Amino acid sequence: LNVGVRGKFLVGVINLQAQFDQLSANVGTDMVTGVLHGDWRSNGILFENKYITSDGGFSYPDNVNPNSLDYLMGNLKSFGAAIDLGVEAHLLDDHLKLSAAVVDLGFIKWAPQTHIGGHFVGDFSYEGFDMDTFEPIVGGDINDDILGLNSYNGYSTMLNCSINVGAEYNILNNHIAFGLLSHTEFYNNVTMSELTASVNFRATNWLTATVSHTFLNGNRPGIFGAALNIHPGGINLFVGADFIDTNWVKYTRDMPETGMTLPLSMNTLYIPRYA
Repeated sequence: LNVGVRGKFLVGVINLQAQFDQLSANVGTDMVTGVLHGDWRSNGILFENKYITSDGGFSYPDNVNPNSLDYLMGNLKSFGAAIDLGVEAHLLDDHLKLSAAVVDLGFIKWAPQTHIGGHFVGDFSYEGFDMDTFEPIVGGDINDDILGLNSYNGYSTMLNCSINVGAEYNILNNHIAFGLLSHTEFYNNVTMSELTASVNFRATNWLTATVSHTFLNGNRPGIFGAALNIHPGGINLFVGADFIDTNWVKYTRDMPETGMTLPLSMNTLYIPRYA
């Protein structure tokens, strides 16, 4: 039985939050229109609220360069802490391994000096996107009132904590193993879960490979993950991808000459937080 605990000291670089009280879109055959109303707030090293002007812009003194490294390092005013907890049990003569972990259980306290926010009211409409610049062909304005939030109090945010539970059974003296991993991540108002089944190959003590499939938001067979780890003494080379779609289609409507190759079966684009 192995038990592990890791503590982390954190520095808050940037935080952006929005609360929508009205959000709607009307998708027609030749036009998309919508309404976007709500409040937003942000905190981080990129700004200090004492430099906000009455018109909602920023005015910096001559001796302050907001793009300099010294200015950014001087705005490190938000800090936090977190812990990771893990346990692993080896059973049945080491053929079966069970593990569980809680990752990023912690918080960041954001300083009032670097807190800005406002209210936005916007109406937008567009006919499509320019596929070269990915900008709307016809766009409307979103009006920001940066002083819409009158209070610049400090606040705290919880980290996106996650829980991992796994099981692995190996055969042939641990050269082949079958794994199952449950990953659940907690956001402010949303919980996302996924379940991954894998077959792991350990040819030698320095070469391992994995093929997996993740059951997530309707992903169908034909979408798989693969990884290769080469780790001789002193070197660790890892290459892997979670969602590889074997079915592709070429989109040519807005770019008939070159086209764009897109995955056909994937319903989800997932960007992991850690490489």
